[in-house]
Amino acid sequence: MTCENIQERIIDYVLGAVEAAEKRTVKDHLAECETCRLQLERMEIVWRGLNRLPESEPSPALRSRFYAMLESEKHREPHKIPLSGRIEGFIASLWPKRPALQLAYALVLLIVGLFIGGRVQVWEHGNGEMAALRQEISEMRQMVSVSLMNQTSSGERLRGIQYTEQIKHPTGPLLQVLLGTLNSDPNVNVRLAAVDALFAFSDRPGIREALIASLSQQTSPLVQISLIDLLVEIRERRSLEALRDLIGNQQVDPTVKEYAEKRINELI
Repeated sequence: MTCENIQERIIDYVLGAVEAAEKRTVKDHLAECETCRLQLERMEIVWRGLNRLPESEPSPALRSRFYAMLESEKHREPHKIPLSGRIEGFIASLWPKRPALQLAYALVLLIVGLFIGGRVQVWEHGNGEMAALRQEISEMRQMVSVSLMNQTSSGERLRGIQYTEQIKHPTGPLLQVLLGTLNSDPNVNVRLAAVDALFAFSDRPGIREALIASLSQQTSPLVQISLIDLLVEIRERRSLEALRDLIGNQQVDPTVKEYAEKRINELI
């Protein structure tokens, strides 16, 4: 079997849904192929993280809307075009390319499918219904992101941070996890990714203050420079004092000091 064939069967392999003969073939391939073996390890980490997520129950209002839509669908005019094609296109546009995230997306799409009965007629029932669906999808995405950011693997933590790019309205817990990652993650690349993610949420209450406070906690020159860029880009004049303290700190890398001196003028 090729790597492509193996990766298509990794989810079934993790779930124990392959026959004995095929299982041996996959196992033999994994023993020789490091790329597929790493893919398996990432999938196992994601699956364990998803298993730790609390069960999400649909709200009573959402259930009522679902049954109302179902009743409406029963009386749908025969000449209306089935929406299965549009559903497939919608799912295809959302489906991530990286296999490690496909299981998380499948979980989200499964919940959506259960609520709308495999139809997208929810668009015809007003903005209130769509807002409720978007909210529940957003909450599930955030739970998946937080779960990944709490993994021991730096690669999975990076994936969790990257997953926040799909979240438009983050909740307090997600933002706190991102800030905690920025301040305490042992991996510099993960902290740099957290800076980039928080740039998109810099208009949220308390985030700018937290970013200013984080500047004094960083020891990596790369992260310090990234934070300086962020604070200047968002025109945060309240960071002037923190930048001056950084410049006056004898333990800070001279290159960082020079860079801070150069960019601080853009805020004055």
